[in-house]
Order: sequence, then structure tokens, then C-alpha cells
Amino acid sequence: MKFSLIISAAAAALLMAAPVCSMADEQPQAPAPIKMAARQTPLTVQFDGMDAIGSRLSASLKEIFGSNDLFTNDAGPDSPKFIVMLSTVSEFTGRPGVGSAYAVTWVFSQKDSALKLYLDGQVGVLTADQIPDLAARLAEKTDTLIERYRYMLPKKEQ
Repeated sequence: MKFSLIISAAAAALLMAAPVCSMADEQPQAPAPIKMAARQTPLTVQFDGMDAIGSRLSASLKEIFGSNDLFTNDAGPDSPKFIVMLSTVSEFTGRPGVGSAYAVTWVFSQKDSALKLYLDGQVGVLTADQIPDLAARLAEKTDTLIERYRYMLPKKEQ
């Protein structure tokens, strides 16, 4: 009992010695914005397919990347760039609007005449109503891969 009273008395002394500040006197300070370096990564989407669902998926991907300031599509043929290769086929040849099978391959190219470096791949099946969600997921995975392999770009490109 004596020990707990000593601790309580010590805690009370510390509290009494602490300066009193009122919350009304202090104005909350907004954190300073973090300056991010501008990033324009050269990226190309290549599409191979004849089905309508695959064409819409390709158009959605190109629209996402084209409207985003993080990516640029103006890299020349001998410029280093990331490439998203999309290939689709109709899932059922007799019923082309039902679904599509797709394969996506991410590669890095130093120039068009050089061997491309494989980064990752994905295959799956999709229907027309899954296009927006799949395009968003593929764009997110593309950005993740670009961040992982950004060191392949020349320093001036980063």
C-alpha cells in the first residue's frame, strides 16, 4: 500500500509541474504538401485479337493510360519503354459476344530491334460486364510492375 502511494504522489508531482496549455490557444498546423517528382513513363499497349470484347478491353486500357499523366505514348522506335501486350480470342466461336479469353504479357524494350525482357504475365476469361474492372486491375498491375522495374530506364527518363 505504501509503495502505490509513493508512485501516486510522484505521478501527481509530475502532472503539477507540467505546463498547462489550452486547446483554444493552439491552431492546428496543416502538414506541408509532399513534392512528388514528375513521372512520365513511356508505355505502349499492343493488341492482337479479333473479338469485340477484347477490342473493348484494349480500348479501355489505352484510354486509362492515355488520360493519366504518369504515362506517355510518344516514345520512338529506338527508345526504351514498357509494353503491355494484350491478346484475346472469343471464348465460344459460335457465340462471340458471350466471353473472351485473354492473355496479358508485360515486357520491357530497350529498342524495337532488341530482344524484349519478360516482366510478368496473366491469363483469364472475361465477359463484357467485367471490362471496366479488369482494365482497372491491369492498369494497377502495370503501374506496380513499372515501379518495380523502373531502374531499367535510363536515368534521364526517370
